[in-house]
Amino acid sequence: MNLYDFYTEILRIQNQKILKELVENSKYEHLKKGTKIVREDEEVSDTYFLVKGVIRGYFTDDKGKEITDCFCTRCGSPTVVRCDSKMVPAVALDTLTECEIISVPISKIEELQYKYMEVSVLYNQLLLKSFAEHWEAKTTLYRYSAMERYKWFLKKYPGLIDQVCNKYIASYLNITPVTLSRLRSELNKQCNDNKY
Repeated sequence: MNLYDFYTEILRIQNQKILKELVENSKYEHLKKGTKIVREDEEVSDTYFLVKGVIRGYFTDDKGKEITDCFCTRCGSPTVVRCDSKMVPAVALDTLTECEIISVPISKIEELQYKYMEVSVLYNQLLLKSFAEHWEAKTTLYRYSAMERYKWFLKKYPGLIDQVCNKYIASYLNITPVTLSRLRSELNKQCNDNKY
């Protein structure tokens, strides 16, 4: 997918002036699995959009343990959504598979927001969508049992269970890898029992 197609087909931008500026100021990148895109508490100058692959957002707790905060899997998802260029992201980003991303300088996005109302509207929509997804995840983690959280994960991220290391999924669901393994076995047994 080229830059123009991404902006028109995925982000649904139609204004040719905006498209021209975005395409001229964007960079399409292929990243290997295990690439650090953003380090925790590191100043970032670009916003990234996922085109293909899986990216993990995480932070480190006071004991130095990595806590998975989110997974980015959907084409068009912004991986760094911030209200302004002076904010330092609270999460680090790693690629869990080979990835394709588009990077755009935050300064260019801010400039376009001032020039074009539709860029501001799109940016606000992306912020709201990101907030809603994080809120759904957080309420699921604190309201439901481990099995309910696991089932929610399977529905929310179809196929991801086979692409991502169990320790990251367990961390995201706030359970141990041993518990995740037990839940997988229980659910598989239930599914097999229901076949007969």
